[in-house]
Amino acid sequence: MERFLGILIEHHASAMPSWLASVQAMVMNIAESQAEYALKLPQSLQKQGLRVESDLRKEKISYKMSARCRKKVPSYLLVVGTRGVRHKP
Repeated sequence: MERFLGILIEHHASAMPSWLASVQAMVMNIAESQAEYALKLPQSLQKQGLRVESDLRKEKISYKMSARCRKKVPSYLLVVGTRGVRHKP
């Protein structure tokens, strides 16, 4: 078991895959107006078996995202906002 964990840590450079993470997804809101939906979304995802948390701090979204990335916890960042997703061609 110790050898397996050593190989896993070395292979992923301490950034474990999301299926091993304690929190698989983090829901973040851009403005206070999306806070209600940002609280409902994790509950829905948890019912489906995912480990999800929400970050509703009154900070800029870029600050929330960079703070989460610095923790090196491999999780998806789900951002709740009022505008639709814009794709660049």
